[in-house]
Amino acid sequence: TGGSNPAAQALNISNNGTGTLSWTAAKTQSWLSLSSTSGTGPAAVNVSVSTAGLAAGTYHDTITVTAPGALQSPQTVSVTLVLTAPTPSLSISSSTANFAATAGGPDPAVQSVNIGNGGGGTLSWTASNTHSWLTLSAASGTAPATLGLTASISGLQAGTYTDTVTISAAGAANSPQTVAVSLTISPPAGTSA
Repeated sequence: TGGSNPAAQALNISNNGTGTLSWTAAKTQSWLSLSSTSGTGPAAVNVSVSTAGLAAGTYHDTITVTAPGALQSPQTVSVTLVLTAPTPSLSISSSTANFAATAGGPDPAVQSVNIGNGGGGTLSWTASNTHSWLTLSAASGTAPATLGLTASISGLQAGTYTDTVTISAAGAANSPQTVAVSLTISPPAGTSA
């Protein structure tokens, strides 16, 4: 769905007997088209489909070729069109986020990760992390989106802290994606670590 139409296929009509073969071809579905619906003698009819406006699924039609007076008339051709939904592809703008702060000072500025869909269809994502000093602006959403990362140094001593944000999207290629987060807290000026 949403892609280009499949290539046309040829339906060859032939006369295995003698005399003139006059034929007609008919179908019922609007997504199916024939390059010619009548003729005489042998012919090649191009059978093509248009996927515009069709949802993912399997569609069927039958082409009926009729030749009055001919043996084995009519003949039928079963046509099957299979449309699959496009596969979303999870992408993130960065795989790392580094925060720096001074003990007793303000929290570092919020950082953000952009979540995108590099494929087709709709990409619904979830995000999670482990440690309480790191807060995410949302736990789920639909791409495209911006996920805010907030580090709080309240109650933390000088040192380096790490966490991992895991962003997942069911059914998407490249899922899950992770963001390695580090928070470095320096001791206040005039003190030793």
